[in-house]
Amino acid sequence: SSSKEKIAVNIKDVFAKNKNDPYSVNLIIENKNSFDWGDCELKLNNEFKRKMQLISTGDNSVPLISFARKDGTFFDIRKYTYNSFEVKCQQPYFDMQKYSY
Repeated sequence: SSSKEKIAVNIKDVFAKNKNDPYSVNLIIENKNSFDWGDCELKLNNEFKRKMQLISTGDNSVPLISFARKDGTFFDIRKYTYNSFEVKCQQPYFDMQKYSY
């Protein structure tokens, strides 16, 4: 059997219809693998988290405001800059990768 591929997922771009409206800002997360990842957790700056059931092959659009800290603070692009991104998935097998910007 072939060896397990490592997660190759990266923040490709930030798309904002309106930069002054944090609700309109999306991260484009690209899955460069040839298969989907499932049951994932994403983390920005080691503290803002969100779960994703599925990271499909290709581009996935994720609202930046959907990342939150334990205390409930949302990631507001006007206040914060992301400098690290972590992805951890359970399906089809466990893997984790961390990226720095």
